[in-house]
Amino acid sequence: MARYYAFRGEYQKALEQAKQTLTLQVDPVPLHLTMYQIYKELGQEDSSFQYFLQWRSAFGEEVEVMEANYREFGWQRAAEKMLILLEEKSESNYIDPLHLALYAVHAEDFDKAMDYLEQAYDQKVPLLTSIGLETHWKPLFSNQRFKRLLSKMELSPAWAKFGGFY
Repeated sequence: MARYYAFRGEYQKALEQAKQTLTLQVDPVPLHLTMYQIYKELGQEDSSFQYFLQWRSAFGEEVEVMEANYREFGWQRAAEKMLILLEEKSESNYIDPLHLALYAVHAEDFDKAMDYLEQAYDQKVPLLTSIGLETHWKPLFSNQRFKRLLSKMELSPAWAKFGGFY
């Protein structure tokens, strides 16, 4: 229900619903994603970042590095450091290119983010089809490469613009 309200742009209702759902005995990982996105849309960066860390820690990422950098330098620099760490790890372990693209977007390296999204397309990563729905891809919605990628997946740019958190 929280995501429903968020997709409609009703962020306060979405936040109330997400908090209520967290009190239940449910897997919190999807809620952490939702709450990170809601707080980001509400401009509450610190809260957004804390839920982002909780969400990403579920994937075994070393979020302590990012947290330390966030406190000292902010979101962009923290994402840059985490991206470097994950790129180094990817030399010996598989790292989902969507994860790398996510950090590249937060680092505001949009060309690199697109490189990773195109790599995800080539690898047929299933969650790629959600890129028009998630707020972390929002900075790319007007990017021509992003629009071409949506077209290759037979998703219209209108779907990205009106189907996501707006």
